[in-house]
Amino acid sequence: MKLNLLGKTGLQVSEICFGTLVMGPLQANLSVQEGSDLIAYALDLGINFFDTAHLYQTYPYFKSLSSSQKQKMVITSKSYDYTYQDMMECIETDLKAIKRDYFDIFMLHEQESTLTLKGHQDAFRAMVKAKEQGKIRAIGVSTHSATLVRDLLFHPEFEVVHPLFNRVGQGMLHGNFQDMDRSIRALYNNGVGIYTMKPLAGGRLYLTFLEELSFIRDYPYKHSVAIGTKNKNEIAVDVAIFENH
Repeated sequence: MKLNLLGKTGLQVSEICFGTLVMGPLQANLSVQEGSDLIAYALDLGINFFDTAHLYQTYPYFKSLSSSQKQKMVITSKSYDYTYQDMMECIETDLKAIKRDYFDIFMLHEQESTLTLKGHQDAFRAMVKAKEQGKIRAIGVSTHSATLVRDLLFHPEFEVVHPLFNRVGQGMLHGNFQDMDRSIRALYNNGVGIYTMKPLAGGRLYLTFLEELSFIRDYPYKHSVAIGTKNKNEIAVDVAIFENH
């Protein structure tokens, strides 16, 4: 699995980011053992980048992994918290939950506009403090909004952006495919780490999965793409598509 430098963060991430939402309690609800085994299998196939969130309830899958396994991983998480105290407590609690000293990336979860960013200023300050303490290596933001991705060009404090992006523009807010494409290109060319989400639009594009994954694999303005998986066969197919152009 090819590794890419994630913008200016210094983090080396695999082209596929393992999205853990799908296998967690909110969807497939794999057991802790099943989930841990799935993550370990992905590691064996060369995937080192793993996406989770406080909301997903998937931290137990990470906690039981060995220290040597977790040392190989780039783990990104996110939170909806908007106060300083709540964000600091969230980061502390979540680190204990995965049994690790730091998150490689921690993000404001699913922001909609610069107004919602403003409303999360205190939470952002907490993330900056946590980074100073070595508990976060890079700060980011996730969003479905093409307008916010555009506006993030003027917010270099966010080192990583996690935008919704797929071939048909399914699920994008405040703009269309062309709008999102232009904005992603601008951020990428300015050294922002880009890892996209929902290449299959939450499963709605499953019938054309080969075309959708081939498109995002070949899209040059991203460093990785988060793909939700719930079993070994799905991971193996995803890796085969990315490794056999």
